[in-house]
Amino acid sequence: MTSLRSILSLLAPATCELCSRPLVAGEGLLCADCQGSLTATVAFPPAADSPLRERLPRLGIIDRCGAMLTYRHDSPAAMLIRRGKYDNRPDIIRDLGHIWGERLDASGIMSDIDALQAVPMHLFKRLRRGYNQADVLAHAIGKACGKPVIHALGARRHGSQARNSASERLANASGIFYTTRPDAIAGQHIAIIDDIITTGATLSDAIRALANARPRAITVITLAAATL
Repeated sequence: MTSLRSILSLLAPATCELCSRPLVAGEGLLCADCQGSLTATVAFPPAADSPLRERLPRLGIIDRCGAMLTYRHDSPAAMLIRRGKYDNRPDIIRDLGHIWGERLDASGIMSDIDALQAVPMHLFKRLRRGYNQADVLAHAIGKACGKPVIHALGARRHGSQARNSASERLANASGIFYTTRPDAIAGQHIAIIDDIITTGATLSDAIRALANARPRAITVITLAAATL
């Protein structure tokens, strides 16, 4: 029997989220041309050589850090991520995570990662939005790479960092996160996942909470890195 989804797709074919061109078989969120345009602008050198390292705490336990995209406010990538975060479109974050996860898996970067941990979101904020985009991203990357996602951190309070200055971000992020399952972290190489790194204040606090549980190493994976 023809499904309702199939009928709707015939009446109104799916289009690319960026260029609005009708998608063909095998294409999902983006057409092949637009997906190819999402180049990895921030690579994964060792943490000491990463351009993102200066935004993170000076902990020797950080092994690697990198992002797939550069986030400029008026860029197509920024538009996609904002739509995924604020327009009730977790499918966009999921599909971008799948693209990123496939690239990470093919690179071999994930070979020694034991588990993925998303930067958590306070319960009230998650209920208001309906999902934690970092957790959606972590599960998509984990599925593409064959890595488990753990939930070993909690968030004490909520509050958006989007309109805060660098100093306000640092003050607002301090002490947000805490370890809920240190046994899932101890001795493991944990990849911490977030959608965007801006000043690094939020990620840094999550990394410190992870470090308190004595992992073997921490790798930082974000979908995008904002230009400062």
